[in-house]
Amino acid sequence: MSKPKPVDIDKIDLIRMRDRITDIPGIIEYAHSVGGFSIVPTQEGAIKGQAMKAMEEQTQEQMDQILGQMRT
Repeated sequence: MSKPKPVDIDKIDLIRMRDRITDIPGIIEYAHSVGGFSIVPTQEGAIKGQAMKAMEEQTQEQMDQILGQMRT
């Protein structure tokens, strides 16, 4: 085996490296480890999100209607 090369710290661009790190790796849009993969939104996910929003709106309308009936 050959000896590892020493790292010349003066050649490292610290400003560029600062842009590539994060304290919270779960929020970056690319894989943060060798075995990781990026999660991209799919059409199925968008459809499910729209369906959930519609259900929440319908539920809120029904709750408002029930509350209005209780007040009268």
